[in-house]
Amino acid sequence: MVETMLVKKKETIDILFLIFDLGILIEESTVYQSQVCEQLIFLQKQGYKTSLLTVYKEWNKFNKVIGARLGKTGVKVFLRKDNRFLLNFLNVLFLMNALTNRYNFRKIYVRGMWSSTILYFLSLRKSFPYVFDSRADTIDESLAIGASKLKISIYRHLEKIGIEKATNVTAVSKPLSVMLKKTYKINEVDIIPCCLAYENFIVRDEDRFKIRKLLNFSMNSIVFVYSGGLSYYQQIPYMLKLWSMFIDWGNIEFLLLTNDDVNNSPSSTPLIKQFKGRITHMTVARHEIPQYLAAADIGFMLRDQRNLNKVASPVKFPEYLSAGLAVISSPNVGDVSSIILDNDVGLLINPYSVEEEYLTTFVACDKEIFRARCRSLSQNLYTWEAYRNVFNKLYKEN
Repeated sequence: MVETMLVKKKETIDILFLIFDLGILIEESTVYQSQVCEQLIFLQKQGYKTSLLTVYKEWNKFNKVIGARLGKTGVKVFLRKDNRFLLNFLNVLFLMNALTNRYNFRKIYVRGMWSSTILYFLSLRKSFPYVFDSRADTIDESLAIGASKLKISIYRHLEKIGIEKATNVTAVSKPLSVMLKKTYKINEVDIIPCCLAYENFIVRDEDRFKIRKLLNFSMNSIVFVYSGGLSYYQQIPYMLKLWSMFIDWGNIEFLLLTNDDVNNSPSSTPLIKQFKGRITHMTVARHEIPQYLAAADIGFMLRDQRNLNKVASPVKFPEYLSAGLAVISSPNVGDVSSIILDNDVGLLINPYSVEEEYLTTFVACDKEIFRARCRSLSQNLYTWEAYRNVFNKLYKEN
């Protein structure tokens, strides 16, 4: 008598997002929420079966911020509780190994070297096709935070392995793609900048005016806004110096949207005091950001001139554009600077050497002429839909 063993067929999942990084959790990072989770939701709605493997700290917060929405959209979520880095690495490695016995992942998306290192260890048993998404100049980013030469050497080696073994490599800007090709001797890098779900930024005029009224801003005022953190590379002190040029303008309002405490920023606090209460500082929920941005006229986004910023794709830029804001930025910020000039959606300012007449002339012009132009540009260049062909190239079955 011959016995037949029935082997359960593995479930196929088109794309697994393996998101594991040093000290960054999705529920605590608005960038990860917009760039990882919104991308996942877009791909799921495009007909791909998608999934996420990551680490979380607080289940209730994770579920409230993004988990419930992922589940409702049909994205499978695999989690491990946050611990120390090495334990997190091993827990994710073991979970990933176990999942490969239950699921057939056609393609894996990794965002940087730590996730690709997990796949490298797993490849000793079985290799996986994956997309390596490069978001920054890792080496300059490490130098910026004061990493040791040993750490930088290790990071360089891990990134090299991750990129060389990847099936596809993507980058957030053209300058970054050029750098990766030159550094790692690869022929092809697809570009997908930081994008957003444009529908989340559609704000009616009446709602825009309602926020102005709530903030006690006149309908005829010109509103400067900054939205984001107060990290050193955001050049907040230089931005405040630019703003201070307009303190005596009665029709200028200053809006600071940040979760950070400005009083904990020694370089910014003295500058803020000179505004004598004229800066409106607010902390608002992520889903409220679009309507507060739409109530403004000019968004500020300054950067220092280091390689980290020269290859960047700031999330802030498409957010400002989608809200209909003209953008004042620095030269040499990824693709952003040339896009501002080529499409006439703002102004480039060297914060170290400001041409005052040039700036004041721009500020005084009618900002309503920018709104439709900026929103249209955002739809054309900074929505996930705009890169559907690239996604299909990366993830469609051959």
